Amino acid sequence: MVHGYGLFSRYPSSFLNVLMGADEELCTRLNDRVRSKYDNMDNLVSQPTLKPIKDPSYVQLVKIALCYYIAKADQIQPEEQAKIDAMCEDLLTNPEMNPDYRTELRMILADRGTSFNNVRRYLNRIDPSDLEAFWKDVNEMAEISDGISDNERKALLVYESYVNERMAALRMPGSKGSGKPNIISLTCKRCSAVLDVNANLSTAFCPYCGTKHIIYEEKK
Repeated sequence: MVHGYGLFSRYPSSFLNVLMGADEELCTRLNDRVRSKYDNMDNLVSQPTLKPIKDPSYVQLVKIALCYYIAKADQIQPEEQAKIDAMCEDLLTNPEMNPDYRTELRMILADRGTSFNNVRRYLNRIDPSDLEAFWKDVNEMAEISDGISDNERKALLVYESYVNERMAALRMPGSKGSGKPNIISLTCKRCSAVLDVNANLSTAFCPYCGTKHIIYEEKK
């Protein structure tokens, strides 16, 4: 399984190399910044007073993070890397892009991990209506090389569960799109991870192993 830095040697022309070069010390520093940023970034779902970012360039950045997460579900193939590179080029050549997004892109591409919790922190910062618009791109990413693998299917299911959670929060009585979901804790029956899930949903997927949980059964 390829996680982030392994792409330097395999795809020397990729934007990962263009943005960061092959400097291992720089990669290490960026990975430390990724972890620090993830530890401190706000969660929009649990803090509904925060306003979603509407900037189209930022939404494009988040789409890259999501597609990269899907591609990393198993070994990244050249076709997948080419699609990610094309998305990065579209963003970086956008004259209206905030220059700070270049640093954000570096950190996204430097992330070695495959946990959905990493990309979730970016998804939390945009409007729920943008999440459903990503489906075409993430499905294309999963199918682009030899069809959808088991790991990619699990990653898609986790994203589907997340979208359902955000949309359910919008439908809560009196929320006006900013209600706080009824969060309950469940233990994954497969990997034993403790999950915080929206009790208003019928199902949820573990972000670590992809196991499906029927919430109304597990609340009993």
